[in-house]
Amino acid sequence: MKNDMINNEQNDLLALLPSVPHNAQPQTAPGVWEIALENFQGKGSVLVAGAGHGGMSYLLDKAGYSVASIDLYSDQFVIDGLSCSSADLLNPLDFSDESFDYVLATEVMEHLENPWLFLHESFGYSVGGGL
Repeated sequence: MKNDMINNEQNDLLALLPSVPHNAQPQTAPGVWEIALENFQGKGSVLVAGAGHGGMSYLLDKAGYSVASIDLYSDQFVIDGLSCSSADLLNPLDFSDESFDYVLATEVMEHLENPWLFLHESFGYSVGGGL
């Protein structure tokens, strides 16, 4: 029963993909967003780190997640009704421990000079230390 509920939530997320505004479409390799979305198991709060134009934030918000978006270039975020804060992932972020159920950084790690710092910090921001 629980697996059916999780599968339905994942299918709901994937079904929303075509609704992403054109100016916020994935800027990733094909299939990356689908793989990321398949890992969500239940609703909750999400930190979208490296939010870009905001497409992933849009999807998660539409699916009922509580979304916080951050990006080094937050002025490129284009989703109406949502906000994106400016943040440098090479420095500790201003979030309390266990602030989020999920931390999502899609196509971000390869751009960081020290990805281990961000990964280490992310474990603290997520409930139970999970990503």
